[in-house]
Amino acid sequence: MQIAIAKPDFGIRGGFEVVLDHVSADLEGLGHHVSWLTVDASIPPAEVQGLPIPDHVFSQAAEYFRYLGIVEQFSRLDARSFDVVLCTQPGSWSVRHDRKVALFYHHRRIFYDLADLYAVSGFVDPTIHEVCTTELRAAEAPILDEVGHFLVPSTEVAARLQRFNGVAASRQSPFHAVGHVPRDGVEVDPDAAGPVLCVSRHEWPKRTELAVSAAHQLEEPAPVVMVGSGGRLDHVHAVDRLLAEADGGPVDDEAFWRTAATLPKPADGRTSPRVQLLGRVSDGQLEALYRRALCVVTPALLEDYGLTAIEAMAYGKPVVACHDGGGLLDTVRDGENGLVVEPTGRAIAEAVERLRAEPALRKQLAAGALDTAAEYTWTRATAQLLAALDTAVA
Repeated sequence: MQIAIAKPDFGIRGGFEVVLDHVSADLEGLGHHVSWLTVDASIPPAEVQGLPIPDHVFSQAAEYFRYLGIVEQFSRLDARSFDVVLCTQPGSWSVRHDRKVALFYHHRRIFYDLADLYAVSGFVDPTIHEVCTTELRAAEAPILDEVGHFLVPSTEVAARLQRFNGVAASRQSPFHAVGHVPRDGVEVDPDAAGPVLCVSRHEWPKRTELAVSAAHQLEEPAPVVMVGSGGRLDHVHAVDRLLAEADGGPVDDEAFWRTAATLPKPADGRTSPRVQLLGRVSDGQLEALYRRALCVVTPALLEDYGLTAIEAMAYGKPVVACHDGGGLLDTVRDGENGLVVEPTGRAIAEAVERLRAEPALRKQLAAGALDTAAEYTWTRATAQLLAALDTAVA
């Protein structure tokens, strides 16, 4: 088949981009021809539907206009030469084609399940955002109705599609991608008891601030190692220094993450002894960090999937997630392959201390983690993808 992968280009390379590279390579390996349909999503639109957007108007609803611009760019693409279009991220499903499959990890969530929280956190005027949310959902509804089938990573995402778009279960099926896993011949070390690891982009609402808060509440001041870049990295860095200066004082975790206001990076660029901010690392470095880790902390709110959790389990590492972790809880099961706690630094720290103090529990959870990871293979994911594509062209 001639298959197009439609994807907005945000100038970011993260876990989802790695997944799509694997999808493309698998399809090519099976004899299909894959092309990419991309639009530059990093440039703000000067106009939408032929109407210019004055700067003072754009500034009041920037994300709304940015998203409308992405939707409009995709709607202009000519995809008629392809047998099927695989839409990926928000906006890409507006490509005009009779046979579309969506690899649907999420909506543009600040206009859907996170709309209210986004507004009350101070990112935008609540009244303006309410209007934008209503209009955007109405505009996107018929576009999503045109999608023949949705590949979803979790029950969290499936429920969102049902709730906001009325997408029945018959139009959905699972797609469980695999992230960074040990290379052939690399031995995992479930008994390792090194640093606590957090692998995540520093963005709202990934809540990496909770991992920093936990680091400052651990009884043993071993550092929490944090891998990843993102727009809130400097803020996370500043939270670390602020907590170090507080020296055990009261902690208001929500004040750190549930806000649009960000703190500037410390002038001297140093972190406290309790936190290491590594930014992006190579695959080899990440492999070494996973092998040595005591556990992996995944503090995100209402996550779509949780690729990091699957990666951690492939190395035999228990995962600490939060009760409101969304799609993470499809994978992380309390007492089986990890610990599920309240979304506070204190609760995460207590879970880490428990894993450190109870080797038998750590060994039990490590075994469960390896069993869970064994269920996630690219062979299964490719079969799930091919079944959806076959449905679309039948």
